[in-house]
Amino acid sequence: MNGLRRSQRGFTYLVVLGAVAILIITAGVAEELASRAKRAERETELLFRGTAYMHAIESFYKVNGNYPRELQELVRDPHAAHRRHLRMLYPDPMAKPRAASAWEIVPSPDGGIAGVVSTSDEEPLKKANFPKALKKFEDAKTYRDWVFDYVPRLRTNAPLPGTITTTTTNSDSP
Repeated sequence: MNGLRRSQRGFTYLVVLGAVAILIITAGVAEELASRAKRAERETELLFRGTAYMHAIESFYKVNGNYPRELQELVRDPHAAHRRHLRMLYPDPMAKPRAASAWEIVPSPDGGIAGVVSTSDEEPLKKANFPKALKKFEDAKTYRDWVFDYVPRLRTNAPLPGTITTTTTNSDSP
């Protein structure tokens, strides 16, 4: 009967080892899923904040006819103290925790700021189903390739901001 107890103890030991192994594997999978969910949340926040900067720069450009010289001008427009194009300056959600949370600046042709870019070199989780204005992100290899910039569309007959147009009337027409 003593031999039977030893074999039962050995079997119980194997069952406990198997249970511990299953717990470790489950914990690893849960950690991976939680990490991925947190990264997806930060990625969604990057899309929101980047788009907010892009729209704020567009608003600034349409009102003032030029790009802002620094991001702070989006919060307090120097041309009109009451005007805000952005509620506050948002940090880059993908930046490393110990790194500066500053965005990289996309320079405009006139020396101002045309947009912002994340400083992260991580590969994006999202690869498709972007809004029309962000379709260019589908080919991105890193978050750094997600450029949130405003480029004004020039209409063929529309005047540039700040130019004076005159109209002529033809009095000889029937």
